[in-house]
Amino acid sequence: MTTIAYRSGILAADSRLSYGNSSYYDEPRSKKIWRSRRTGSVLAATGATFYREMFKRWYEAGADSRNPLQFKTEGEYFYVVEVDVFG
Repeated sequence: MTTIAYRSGILAADSRLSYGNSSYYDEPRSKKIWRSRRTGSVLAATGATFYREMFKRWYEAGADSRNPLQFKTEGEYFYVVEVDVFG
């Protein structure tokens, strides 16, 4: 379970990555927070690493609402928190 917290301009997330009964920490793929090169916003995401990477590519490409990002797997959850440059 991912934890994301935001308060007073600070966005934080845990760095645990789990798959089945295994857990991993501090791997490049476990980074759940990033700054958008396109907008300058800071984003944090929960859910499968694969979904995070798909979202990042879609978001950086312009987040085109005419071509919405769709996940085909049911029962998976994916959430994103965005903090824009104004906080």
